[in-house]
Amino acid sequence: MLTFIAEYPTDETIRDGMMIRIKEIDTKYAHFNRCYLDISLIRKRKNAGKATVVSNQLTIYHLNFFLDFFKLYRLISNSEKIYVQTIFNYVKVLVFINILIRNKTVALDLHGAIPEELAYQGRKLQSKFYSLVEKYAFQRVNHFIHVTHAMKAHFLTKYPSQKRTKFKDYVLGIFTTLDVKPEEVLMEKVKKELAWESSQVWIIYSGGTQQWQNMSLMLETIKKINEPNYRFLFLSGQYNTMCNLVKEAGLQQVVKVFSVSPDALKEYYSLAHYGFVLRDTTVVNKVSNPTKLSEYLAFGITPIVLEPRIGDYFEMDYEFIQIANFTQSLKPHKSLKNQNIFKNYVDGMNAVILPF
Repeated sequence: MLTFIAEYPTDETIRDGMMIRIKEIDTKYAHFNRCYLDISLIRKRKNAGKATVVSNQLTIYHLNFFLDFFKLYRLISNSEKIYVQTIFNYVKVLVFINILIRNKTVALDLHGAIPEELAYQGRKLQSKFYSLVEKYAFQRVNHFIHVTHAMKAHFLTKYPSQKRTKFKDYVLGIFTTLDVKPEEVLMEKVKKELAWESSQVWIIYSGGTQQWQNMSLMLETIKKINEPNYRFLFLSGQYNTMCNLVKEAGLQQVVKVFSVSPDALKEYYSLAHYGFVLRDTTVVNKVSNPTKLSEYLAFGITPIVLEPRIGDYFEMDYEFIQIANFTQSLKPHKSLKNQNIFKNYVDGMNAVILPF
């Protein structure tokens, strides 16, 4: 039995970047008998902690760490191999993996530089706590999965090999399984919905309203643009919050805001030429692999960036526009170069053989 320490994605959560990653990894192990341990330190158990059987090969448990401590011990003891999704989940099984059950082979999917991310958000105590968790993880885990080569280099610098147990590194980027060919009927419907014309320049933002998205800078930049041929489209799961931000900026007549399912994104992406990805110059962003950046490249969208060094794409020489140079001279253009970069990137990632 392969045991994942993570929440299993649902239709309601699949838009989240972490859930996209978990789902992508799960598809690579779909032929395994596997279970998911969704562990909470405070939340009550779902289904009284009983197993939810999804299929012959997939079982899910929703457990409380304290109420189900001995059940967790049994489940982990009976596992052949363990795959932990992020440091946030590792803390929930640290006492088992590092102390009580040390004979299991463990893989840790890092997702990002968590302590640095928490420090960037001003959550200093949590940053220190997860720095300690991360340190213990690197003393115990056998397989580390990174989302970029930049992340691998970051952790090799932070935790040199002589400070770790015997380990192996893997690099597998976060990318959705994209069908880049839109459906004609849906495409025509979206064109009508947007009043889209081929001569217009469509600039998109796809994502949330979190601090690191730099929404204020994005909206201020749009305010300064005086180009009647430009059209701005925001796609966000945080629809109400996004609408309020746009309204507060006085741009409700300029920016269209929609919330669409992941399956419906391709029609909108197919009609867009440029896309905002405004990440600051931090370690967190340099080692990251934002889902939306990959999606932009896949559809030939040219990113408008604050810092171009995001993950590994800068080394691949992707086409981008820095926001300081974001002028009123853009043309409706699709980047074939970015599409080819993403295709080659996916081909390389598909060739990666993960542990187990």
